[in-house]
Amino acid sequence: MSSVKIQGSATGTANFTIAVPDGTSTDRTINLPDAAGSFVLADASGNVDITGTVTADRLTADASGEAILSLNGYTASQDTEVQLVAVRDDVSTSKSLLDIKTNDGSSLVRRIRIDSLGNLLVKTTDANPGNNSGGSDVGVVLDFNGKVLATANNAEVMVLNRQSSAGTIAEFRQDGTAVGTIGTYFGGTYIGSPVGSDAYLFFYSNLIRPAASNGTNRDNVIDLGESSSRFNDIYAGNGTIQTSDANEKQDVAELDEAEKRVATAAKGLIRKFRWINSVEEKGDDARIHVGVIAQDLKAAFEAEGLDPGRYAMFISSTWWEADETYTDDEGVEKTRTNTYETAEEAPVGAVERTRLGVRYNQLLAFIIGAM
Repeated sequence: MSSVKIQGSATGTANFTIAVPDGTSTDRTINLPDAAGSFVLADASGNVDITGTVTADRLTADASGEAILSLNGYTASQDTEVQLVAVRDDVSTSKSLLDIKTNDGSSLVRRIRIDSLGNLLVKTTDANPGNNSGGSDVGVVLDFNGKVLATANNAEVMVLNRQSSAGTIAEFRQDGTAVGTIGTYFGGTYIGSPVGSDAYLFFYSNLIRPAASNGTNRDNVIDLGESSSRFNDIYAGNGTIQTSDANEKQDVAELDEAEKRVATAAKGLIRKFRWINSVEEKGDDARIHVGVIAQDLKAAFEAEGLDPGRYAMFISSTWWEADETYTDDEGVEKTRTNTYETAEEAPVGAVERTRLGVRYNQLLAFIIGAM
């Protein structure tokens, strides 16, 4: 097959060469030499090789493997405004990275980097910013697993601003399902989870109250802690306030004789004791507490033919526990204990746990009622 050749003839102008295969050659080339001898070469596979300077201050490549694309939207006398740099950062493994630089008015400054792992780094060259002391390493990283890391120095790390209306500011999901939100309502902030049933806390001025998923009031529904996951001490300037309004009560009656006998027996059940976990932690320094043993109170009700579960002063909670091995975000294998409210949702092999408890405000009122 014949070949076609187009070549400029004017001195100092670029030459254009197009070679068409003639049956014995597979080369297809475009050769654009300028006055300085730089050229662009395309081979049969479509690979393009850029050598030297095609247009001054625009596109360059050097022997070190660094290719630079510089863009200048102003006059030739002004400094380069944007520069795209592709460079091999590890010759032995052929790893490369890509930098985007902009001019701050005096010099080119690196703003964005895509490293050889595929991490996107803004204002930093460290895929885990914040490791250096003194606040010198700040920036944002979107790593190749999709994780976002952000580090700021003496400033907010994240600002989320919802305009015009109250509602959700941030939503958290697992496998596409919403598991928690942070939002704004009535000038305050609410945070919580919609899983199961809405369990949110609303923060405003000098109060914290239970709330629904939009920040509105949620009355007499949400518990604080549970049988398998308890708070320890609760510190307060005043005692708790319990509703005792007659308009919200029914079946109001005096204690019957059997109940009075249980109350009298309960008075004699008061004991002093120390908590096992406190002794394990503090030894002889563990302090002495005063109260009743829930099993003893249960037996006192049953001795009179009464069901202790019918009385709110007596609490019996059952749940199931199962250990799970998992790998954390750092790739470390760990074990955690998961709890389940029912046997149906618990996995095979889960251990049943039961813990008894007492509401002392009602127990003491019960004892006083028999005096």
